[in-house]
Amino acid sequence: MHISKKLLLIIVPVVLILAYLFGQKRNINPQTNGQIVDSRQNQTQINYQGEDYTIVWAKVNDTAKLKLIPNFEESLSPSEIAEEHGCELVVNGGFYDTDTSPIGLFVHEGDILGVRVSNKILNGIFYVTTSGMAVVSRDVPNEEARIALQTGPILMEKGSKSIAELNTDKPARRIFLAILEDGDLIFGVVMKDTSVYDGPYLEYLPDIILMLDEENDLGIDSAINLDGGTASVFYSDSVNIPPLSPVGSYFCIM
Repeated sequence: MHISKKLLLIIVPVVLILAYLFGQKRNINPQTNGQIVDSRQNQTQINYQGEDYTIVWAKVNDTAKLKLIPNFEESLSPSEIAEEHGCELVVNGGFYDTDTSPIGLFVHEGDILGVRVSNKILNGIFYVTTSGMAVVSRDVPNEEARIALQTGPILMEKGSKSIAELNTDKPARRIFLAILEDGDLIFGVVMKDTSVYDGPYLEYLPDIILMLDEENDLGIDSAINLDGGTASVFYSDSVNIPPLSPVGSYFCIM
C-alpha cells in the first residue's frame, strides 16, 4: 500500500504525540465531573486492609486565612462560596440537624450560633482563638474563640490514634482536619481509588492518617473527623470533589 509523503507528515507527529502522552505517568485518580486531580495537588496513595485509597490534602499555614462559614439556610454550592468569599479551597464543616441548625458548638467570627451538646461520636471541638492558635480538644475553648466547631470523633491526640466506640459503621468518603506539631493545619479527603464517592470505614481512619503522616513526614499532633459521605466536599481550582446533598457549613481557605 502506497502512503504519500504528505500523509506521513501528518501521521508520524500524531503517533509520536500519542506515544508521549500514554507514556507519561499521570495522576488520574480520583476523576470527578470530567476533572482530573492536578499533579500539583498534594496527593497520597495508600493501601489499607486490602483496599487502595487516595488522599488529597492541603496544608494551611496561616489561620487568619481560615473562615468557618454557616450554610444551614442558604444552601450555597462550593463554587458559590468560593466566589463570594474568595476561597482558594473549600471544605465542608461539621454535622447539622434536620432543622438546618448545627449539632453542637458553632462559633462564627465570635458569634455563637450553636452550643455544646453531649455526644459520644461528636466528642471533639476544633477552634481557632482570637490570637490565631488552632486547637483540637475535648473541652470548650478556655479562651475567646474566633471560630469553633463541635465535630468528631477525634482521630488522633498527641500524635497517637484515638477513636470512639462506634455502634454502626460503613464505608464512606471521609474528610478530616489535622493540626501539625508546628501549628499548621491539614485538610484532607480519603476516597477509594475505584470511586470518588466511596471510602473507608470510620474506624480505619486513624490508621490511614498515621500512614499519611509517616509517608509524608508531616508531624501530625491531633486530628478530627468532619462530616463525610454525601455531604462532604473538597473544592479548589485543581480538584472538584462535590457533595451529593446540602452542606451545612464550609471551611474557606483564602
